[in-house]
Amino acid sequence: MREVIMLALTDGAVAAIRTMTSRPGLAPGTGLRIAPEPDDPASLVLRLADAPEPGDELLDDGGARLFLAPRAARELAGRTLDVRADVSGSVTFHLNGAAAP
Repeated sequence: MREVIMLALTDGAVAAIRTMTSRPGLAPGTGLRIAPEPDDPASLVLRLADAPEPGDELLDDGGARLFLAPRAARELAGRTLDVRADVSGSVTFHLNGAAAP
């Protein structure tokens, strides 16, 4: 049996995702979906989503829900999602670690 290596989240990323997905007016179970950019399939984009799409992998880390499209799950395996905040509180997500071969 092959061990599945998923995307890891830093504590900062978990906190940022929970904050973003728990705003009033969002559906229960809302998460962030990482998938190929429709206008640029070579790029990945992160967007709020009410639920995973068919085929998505679900990553739930301390209440931070990520929905990973199949290609995103493969490409992000073994990497770590982190977040940086600027002085105004705006956050930017970034990846650490080598890309999957």
